[in-house]
Amino acid sequence: MSVPVGGKGAGTWNAAKASSIYAVVLTVTLVTLPPNSLALAVALFNGAIQKLQTPERWDGRIYFALAIVLSVLLLMLHPRSIIRRGLYYAPLILLYRAYRAPLGDQTATTASTGSYQFGILLASWTMRILDRLYLNDPETAFRYKGEEDTSPVTYTPSQKLFWALELMVVTRGIGWNWQIRQIPAMPQLSRGGFLLWKAKSAVVTIIVLYAIKAASALLVQLFDGLDDRTGSLAAALLHPVCLHVFMYTSWAFVVFSSLNLAENFFALFFVGFHITERWSKVDMWPSVFGDVRTSYSIRRGWGVFWHQNMRHVCQSPGNFVVRNISFLREPESRLALLTRRYLRLMLIFVFSGLIHAGGSIYMTQRETNVHDGGNTIGFIYQGLALIGEDIVLWWLNIDDSKPTSLMRRLVGFGLVHGYASYATPTLKVIPLAIDHGLEVPENLLMSGVKMVGMGASGVLKNPFATMVGSFNV
Repeated sequence: MSVPVGGKGAGTWNAAKASSIYAVVLTVTLVTLPPNSLALAVALFNGAIQKLQTPERWDGRIYFALAIVLSVLLLMLHPRSIIRRGLYYAPLILLYRAYRAPLGDQTATTASTGSYQFGILLASWTMRILDRLYLNDPETAFRYKGEEDTSPVTYTPSQKLFWALELMVVTRGIGWNWQIRQIPAMPQLSRGGFLLWKAKSAVVTIIVLYAIKAASALLVQLFDGLDDRTGSLAAALLHPVCLHVFMYTSWAFVVFSSLNLAENFFALFFVGFHITERWSKVDMWPSVFGDVRTSYSIRRGWGVFWHQNMRHVCQSPGNFVVRNISFLREPESRLALLTRRYLRLMLIFVFSGLIHAGGSIYMTQRETNVHDGGNTIGFIYQGLALIGEDIVLWWLNIDDSKPTSLMRRLVGFGLVHGYASYATPTLKVIPLAIDHGLEVPENLLMSGVKMVGMGASGVLKNPFATMVGSFNV
């Protein structure tokens, strides 16, 4: 076999030769370094990745997939394994390179739904890997419900593989010792009734997405053709209040569908075809969202109605901070208790904002004006609003966790969703539209209307875009 010494193949051969040398050195390093001397191994790993990279083949999705696979493999190894210690930070290096790499034949700054969704996917998986590998001791913190006394260290290789895989893909911890609270109650359904319920939900979701897409296009056409603003119906539809309500409700449904539609398909597949003993059970697939009627306060809106898929990963940084600060770990005063409570709450919203900002950051990272699309500050506002609501309820001596009157529910519902009808378009949808190149300078509200239509189209085109490798269980 001849070896290419020049031309197009030379670069690939040289890269392969260099990466092979790096691999040998890395292997020797891993078996000779003491456990506390890992910086060189990490540097060598990063160097090997740099040598392997070729513009024709290595885009962000490859680094992203490698990071996930390596995370699973590390979880399969013994915690004190030299290889696990040596490659401990390698998933983070791969994720960083995924952020910096283009997406296929597009640059990372291409304004498209695909690049935005990939950025969110990267951000959410980065937080998940941080949670599973770095902010918690995985073998101690993550165990199956009913097997809390059994350490995964004692599992067989196949058992540990399934434990690691499931740990990486589940979001709400259903069937685990870390299952989050406020999981929506499951209706008592037979297997056939469950499958029919999920199928109907998927069909209705698709129909509504098409309706949103059509309504968005209609509003844009009305705006483009209504020069004199004389049509009373058109003028009413294009009124700022109407556009704000349309953007808020439609965008909320787009987000709902981006999680709910994929979950419906997964549930139909696993339950319908009896895939695995655990995931073929009906009670493993409760609804992603709660009852919208419960969202008559900000806390209930976020904690009861809205999806909880990011709850655990966004709680972990705050829990990590609390564990490492003595006066917060065991608060002895009311001030320390309140500090711990609201520090953790604000960190949840900060990191949730950073996850949602991943799409905009990925698209704008190579520009001089890198920004997050307003996501981080928008979520911080949500946290501050929740604290303000707690103060008001405390002052009025109202316990939000207890049943309340119809009048209070109606007033609360109107206030919460009235505020959201302004905040969501202003802080989220319109900045996102500008990132996607949909700006309408003469009427920024129409930019948001276009963004809603693009979002609905994106979910219809690929319902799994923001859920690849993520099950809502």
